[in-house]
Amino acid sequence: MRPSFNVLNDPWIPVVALDGAKELLGIRETLRRSPELKEISLVSPLEEFSVYRFLSVFLMDALRPKRSSTINKLLRQGSFHMGQIEEYISLCEGEGVSFDLFDEKRPFMQAAYVKAWDKEPKPISAIDCTLPSGNNHLHFEHGQAQTRTVSVSKAVRLLLTIQQFCTAGAQGYPSGVNASPPYFGVVKGENLFETLVYSLLPLQMIEIPFDEPPVIWRSASAVVPKETVGQTSWLRGMLFPARRVCLVPPNEKGEITEVYLSQGENFVNKETWTDPYVTYRMLDTGRVPLRPKGEKPVWRSMYEITGHTGRSQLLQQYLDLSDQSYAHITLYGVETNQASYLNIMRHDIRFRREITEQEELVRLLKKVITASERLARKLHHCLRDENTVPEAAANDAVTSFYGKCETKFWDLCEHCAGTSTIQEYYRDWCQSIGQLAQDAFTKALQNVNLRGKDLGRAAGQQKWLSVEIKKIKEDAQV
Repeated sequence: MRPSFNVLNDPWIPVVALDGAKELLGIRETLRRSPELKEISLVSPLEEFSVYRFLSVFLMDALRPKRSSTINKLLRQGSFHMGQIEEYISLCEGEGVSFDLFDEKRPFMQAAYVKAWDKEPKPISAIDCTLPSGNNHLHFEHGQAQTRTVSVSKAVRLLLTIQQFCTAGAQGYPSGVNASPPYFGVVKGENLFETLVYSLLPLQMIEIPFDEPPVIWRSASAVVPKETVGQTSWLRGMLFPARRVCLVPPNEKGEITEVYLSQGENFVNKETWTDPYVTYRMLDTGRVPLRPKGEKPVWRSMYEITGHTGRSQLLQQYLDLSDQSYAHITLYGVETNQASYLNIMRHDIRFRREITEQEELVRLLKKVITASERLARKLHHCLRDENTVPEAAANDAVTSFYGKCETKFWDLCEHCAGTSTIQEYYRDWCQSIGQLAQDAFTKALQNVNLRGKDLGRAAGQQKWLSVEIKKIKEDAQV
């Protein structure tokens, strides 16, 4: 008998209830019980975000909210009307959609097997970008990829994740609609229901065709390897099939070991795609998605995350609908270098909504971040000039400096809407980071135990650091 796994009913979504209990649920139960659930929770940030995104797209296709007022009404309702969800499921099934992961003709969220395109199966690790495979050395793990197995519930999540976080690779493998993966930000509510509702956009905000072509599971068209796509719909783009993926059914133990994987569709007009989960940086050359960088902690991008010109559509949606004093966003990302995955990231950030409402506060954040980066560069230069200290020691000093700046930064975010003027906040900031830079410089010298001429050179370099600190303080007085 051919195996079956129905994503509507069979458990694959890891959730945490408001009382802390953990469960695996199918789509129906997750949506029905969403008011009594706190969140989706996975060890892998990439899988976690991909499940959030999938449920958002599922709900967008099912509910199709026309205006912000429709979404606001849903929030007040406090739960999803499961009758609407069931009507949508019936509509899909009437079109021939299968929610079975191992359906022969239309396996859910997959490209059905085609002999001409799908050659030899690959190990299941090929669709898990958190595991070493080819150029991917994100983690060191023992064992052979060929022997790795995953549960069926894990395989469903990997199907979603490989499409969201794939990169351009060798042999013509295309990237997704966002090119290299950006930071994706999920706006969190008081429970899973609110979080999912805050992930919906009114149709009037979507400037490209919404459902033509339809969402991937309602599409009867084949995913053609390397097919050039110049325009896509919002629903198709949100789960864009940049890879052809088809799971090999599980073995007698219920484990999946292999998958058919090849090039998928190639979306070529990435500059036209606006992702609702993404913050955009505004450069002279145009807008680009905010992407993770291991050497740049997320706080140094806060003025872009909160600023009016680049903030994500979902953050704007939250600010329009909610009267809460704070916004809570979880950022998910992976730093990549060509086809290699370097660092996986998850950041929970919480900030006062006044920062998003007052442009002068956003400008303050930009000024304090710019001053910190300017001083960090000078700190590194002074430590390394004439090889005063080793490169590793200089990097450690800069990292320590930024770490102390970050603590002060979040404190500033909490209190910058107080009674002091913006200029006063900025002057205090420059005063504080000047001392932090001096302390980091002194500690770096102590750690390497300099003597003789080296001490003399270090004293000269500390003088230049002091000059830069003085300039920053003077600039803050203007």
